Amino acid sequence: MNKRLKPLFWGGRYYHLIKLRQCNEYVIDKYMKGNNFLLLDFGCGECPYKPIIVPHVKEYIGADITLNEHAQLLINPETGHIDVGDNHFDTLLSTQVLEHVISPTNYLREAHRVLKKDGLLVLSTHGYWMYHPDPTDFWRWTRDGLEKIIRDEGFEIVETLGIFNRFTSGLQLMQDALIHKLPNGPKQVWNSIFAVLQLIFDNGRLNNRDASVYMVVAKKK
Repeated sequence: MNKRLKPLFWGGRYYHLIKLRQCNEYVIDKYMKGNNFLLLDFGCGECPYKPIIVPHVKEYIGADITLNEHAQLLINPETGHIDVGDNHFDTLLSTQVLEHVISPTNYLREAHRVLKKDGLLVLSTHGYWMYHPDPTDFWRWTRDGLEKIIRDEGFEIVETLGIFNRFTSGLQLMQDALIHKLPNGPKQVWNSIFAVLQLIFDNGRLNNRDASVYMVVAKKK
């Protein structure tokens, strides 16, 4: 089961993943439907959002630092380079990758290089979030800081979304403070309690300025 698209209520990330799916569906509906896009998932991992994107693009191509079963292109782990020509893709998707890369500027420059003129960058990464190496974890952003580094690498910001208000972000950090110290049964109860609290206290908006996750839609200038 794809736990990003259908998270378990007691799994520890239920409300976060529900809101992140809503963000992706909003962007798909607004910017991808009806377009014959060639899309690159840049740092694809297991391509968790592929099932809801594929019906709306011409072709979905994954790229990662290892050629796993989901990746058709290899990202050079030393340079971050992909072996494709300039101006190749219509859309570039980056979901929860930027916080893990050594050089966000090099990553964004490569994204800019492989996108066609006026191509779309759809990028999500963290604001408030726990340390989670996979295998590294380097960065966190404010909304202004994230928009700035994207602009600095040749993109025009089209829209920025932010999930979890400040209170809900605090609940997530409080939950995570103990999540790895509890045995499985109490952990599921603990996670379920916080899922309920997040459902109650989050404002439900997708455009919070203080947020746990930001999703930026930007256009290559």
